[in-house]
Amino acid sequence: MKRLGRDYWLFMSGQFVSSLGDTCANIALAWWVYGKTGSGTAMASIMAPSMIVRLICLPLFGPIGDRYSRKKLLALGDFLCALTSFLLAAMAFKDFFNIPLILTLSCISSAGSALFNVAYGGLLSSIVAPEDYRDAFRQNKILNSANSIIGGLAGGAVVSFLGFTSAFAFDGFSFLIGGAAALAISHHTVPVRAARAEAASVSSRLAQWKSDIAGGFIFLKRLKIVLNIALLLMCLNLILSPLSIILPIMVKQIQKMPAWYLGALQSSISVGVLLISISLGFFTRKLANSRIVFLGFALLGTGLAALSFSSGKVLPLIVFPLLGAGMTAAMILLSTQVMTAVPDALRARFSAASSFLIDISKPAGIAASGLLIDLFGVSRSLGLVGFGVALLSPAIFLIPNFSAFIDSKAETVCKLVREWYPDAFSEESAAA
Repeated sequence: MKRLGRDYWLFMSGQFVSSLGDTCANIALAWWVYGKTGSGTAMASIMAPSMIVRLICLPLFGPIGDRYSRKKLLALGDFLCALTSFLLAAMAFKDFFNIPLILTLSCISSAGSALFNVAYGGLLSSIVAPEDYRDAFRQNKILNSANSIIGGLAGGAVVSFLGFTSAFAFDGFSFLIGGAAALAISHHTVPVRAARAEAASVSSRLAQWKSDIAGGFIFLKRLKIVLNIALLLMCLNLILSPLSIILPIMVKQIQKMPAWYLGALQSSISVGVLLISISLGFFTRKLANSRIVFLGFALLGTGLAALSFSSGKVLPLIVFPLLGAGMTAAMILLSTQVMTAVPDALRARFSAASSFLIDISKPAGIAASGLLIDLFGVSRSLGLVGFGVALLSPAIFLIPNFSAFIDSKAETVCKLVREWYPDAFSEESAAA
């Protein structure tokens, strides 16, 4: 772990604190909105537009992440999110509930999150060596899962016993800590290509910015194996996105439990994430990566489907760790291979373009969740989500070259995709 370096652990420590606050705020916002309105549609009316804002901002901000200091962009994104959290805390303190204003603040926070994400897409490559990418992803998952275990329990407890104001205020302070930690990174995080743009005129920079936005999507289109994986994940997100509406309603309306139970469910997911992050190396020695990805998605789907047949309070706490383990195992392996295959000079734009494609279905899924619940009820809606994921799982083997790509060693995957798609890298030197 030491080889990941001081900057990696400094940054991850800041994000650990920031994510704790984020978990508290997410539970608080869902509980506040549903408690005031009693409507899943109202929750969706806030979440769906903020997701659309994030989707629009991702490709627009992508070129910025390949031209300016990534640590400063990360800090700016965190500070913008901190501002919105403090304003939500003020609203909760005054008991001023206003959906249009909450929606506006959520959209601003989404813009800050998008800026953070495009910079984050290239930051790891600036502070971690390529041969350490998988270890870095694994450590990320371990820290994030430990964070979610603590954050879920703490967030539910803060909302239940200290109220919404405390949860939002803690989120604001945690973002300030995360931003400060990013600024303290000592590595040079300005991409090499940025230095060549210093003398460019405003008009030429604008033209280059437009070209860069298109360039991220063009590269993604040419790298067909990654494009197909992104399309599969887009479909997965469409199916899974209603869970963010279904779970709070299930806890409050069906199980008649307080906010701390919702936090406990989030924490139980993270137990599975933590365990698989620690033990994934063992499983990759026993099974091919492609099989682990398939089994991970299948486990996620069958677990959600099983929950729809029970209204008990204990079974979800047992099943949710399995869901977290399945999803995490699949995403660690996919993320490692994709990150390794993409050159650093293109990474932020590529990350923005792929994130846009993967997440573009989320607003539709969120918007449809209210209708889904009205037509089928909470339990059956949960079952439909689970069956949908389970049926989608085998589709990974329909992707050409998927097994060869995901089963390759990280140090050889870049050479492999260059052989498959030489046109995708033909303009790399120009882009850099």
